[in-house]
Amino acid sequence: MPSASNPRPSRPNGYVVTALQAAYSSIVHTPIPTDMPCRHLQDALKTAIRVGNDTDTVAAIAGSLLGAGWGASAIPAAWRSLLHGWPGYRARDLVRLALATVNVRSDPDAWPMLPSMLEYYRSNFTNVRDAVMPLPDDPGVLVGDVGALETVGEEADVVVSLCRVGWNDVPADTEHIEVWLIDTSDAAENPNLDFVLTDTVSAIAEARRAGKTVFLHCVATESRTPTVAAGYLAQHLDVTGDQAFAKVQEVLPQAKPNSSFASALGRLWP
Repeated sequence: MPSASNPRPSRPNGYVVTALQAAYSSIVHTPIPTDMPCRHLQDALKTAIRVGNDTDTVAAIAGSLLGAGWGASAIPAAWRSLLHGWPGYRARDLVRLALATVNVRSDPDAWPMLPSMLEYYRSNFTNVRDAVMPLPDDPGVLVGDVGALETVGEEADVVVSLCRVGWNDVPADTEHIEVWLIDTSDAAENPNLDFVLTDTVSAIAEARRAGKTVFLHCVATESRTPTVAAGYLAQHLDVTGDQAFAKVQEVLPQAKPNSSFASALGRLWP
């Protein structure tokens, strides 16, 4: 086994025992950040890769353990966008396979198997109005509810979904960022909230720097979308979260983030 001060095990590490040792060592020898603990997932994976030799095997084992510990919401959007496999699978397909494994079988009438969630939302949420509007001070960011996907989804270069959508609700050739964010004031339901918010804001900012039009949406633009939009404006304009939220309310007067989101907005962009 590696020493307590050195995460580098003996090489080669492609054998199942030595690979597991290398992965475990990388995890336990990587410090957990105090501000956003879930960033440990990224840091420990970088440590696993720096160990060298059979890096793909070691990192795959470390990633599985870290993902189980920190959850899917700890994986950066930029990393998820790069995921691909055979036969044409992407991050969404891995989620589908994972849920099918946990639930023993795939339910064709439930997310994430549904081709579209729009009929469900329109039937169960009266505040889905198919509304969309440009964000103040950056019209390249459009904010709206899930119903607007039918029209704006084809016009935007990037769609950022803060709620569940069907696999056919966003055009296949449109860049799609799906965010694990639950609209609740219970902090336990969003254990990586600060990271999710800042990472999503960074993904939007990166798309805008590339000149891409972004459509940001949740179900009804009342809690999740206003929070993320305010975070983006706070960073974009270098103002406080409260000041940015006031600007968001100019176009989304119905905005009322839950208490957990409101606290995070003030904490992350004071």
